[in-house]
Amino acid sequence: MAASNVQDHLPQANLNTCVIIDGQALVQAIGKPANAKDFGELADVFATSVFHHFGDTCSRVDVVFDRYESHTIKDAAHLQRTAKTRPIRRKIENGQVPLPVNWKQFIDDPDNKQELENFLSKEIVSRARSSQRNCDIVTAGGFTERTAAQSSLGTDISMLESSQDEADTRIILHATSLANEGYDRIVVHSRDTDVLVLLVHFAEQLSPEVWFRAGTSKQRIYVAVHSTDILETLRQCLPAFHAITGCDTVSQLCGIGKTTAWKVFQRHFSLLINLGQATLSNETLRNAEEFVCRLYLPKEKDKEINSVRYKVFNKGGKDLEKLPPTKASLIEHIKRANHQCLVWHLSSVAKPDIPSPLGNGWYQDPENGHILPQLM
Repeated sequence: MAASNVQDHLPQANLNTCVIIDGQALVQAIGKPANAKDFGELADVFATSVFHHFGDTCSRVDVVFDRYESHTIKDAAHLQRTAKTRPIRRKIENGQVPLPVNWKQFIDDPDNKQELENFLSKEIVSRARSSQRNCDIVTAGGFTERTAAQSSLGTDISMLESSQDEADTRIILHATSLANEGYDRIVVHSRDTDVLVLLVHFAEQLSPEVWFRAGTSKQRIYVAVHSTDILETLRQCLPAFHAITGCDTVSQLCGIGKTTAWKVFQRHFSLLINLGQATLSNETLRNAEEFVCRLYLPKEKDKEINSVRYKVFNKGGKDLEKLPPTKASLIEHIKRANHQCLVWHLSSVAKPDIPSPLGNGWYQDPENGHILPQLM
């Protein structure tokens, strides 16, 4: 991202603005407030963080949450994250329920997360109705009902009643809807690189100004998505590039960083044009394999990953873990990248028809039902 596109503050402008907040990212940032004793006091801090965005030019704030459905392609990441902790279940029946002593053990449990999101979603809508009567809080994803979405002002938001599991894609759904409603500026609060990639990819369908806010409270950064200097051909292939080189659900290729991969992508983006389709064709699979070959040997013309693996080994790559993947392993990797890319391509669709991940790079563990990567 060019330095001129990144600023340490949001420029002032008299533009009709909406802020979109990744709700779970805000929950993680707040953590367990120092002086909060119960969930009601946690909701005080959360609501204050959301409502302070209202102002002369901003009369609407959207808060979107991840879903925590059982058995999804994020099972592996969840298992890895909780391997060294022992999550403790706590029901949130009302705001008077005391906060847990160990916040990490609480927040690492998916059921706790979903219940907390449901509680906070109801709280911010209720509080907005009583204290922010000329401002609209729109929230979705956090309610017990998967497709539920609510507006504190009763705005028609039926187009936001979505079956999507990820806040990342819900953010795009909300952003495209807001653009259609005529908002001039959208400010997205998220810490997820996936969201920035999707905003750049969908930029032509969004508002005239789109800002991506990340960083910490001590060091904010604002990325001007609307003025990102990128060729349209690269923009269209950006989700495919991000998926195949490593994202939340697809592992990074060993020894290949994003900077190195980007240089190759700029020259060979055409190899990824068709990645992200409901059916992964043999041609698309071959092209993706060739792209990975270029990542490891940019100056060579090999199209078979096993050949590249052999050459890297002969050049002194004796550490087997740092070698390119075998063909069998790479095929499963490409399948996962294709599936994730398809999910991203359908971000602006409220209820997308997405194929099962099973057989598309993942399998289901027969003992516990977890959806796990098929390694080869």
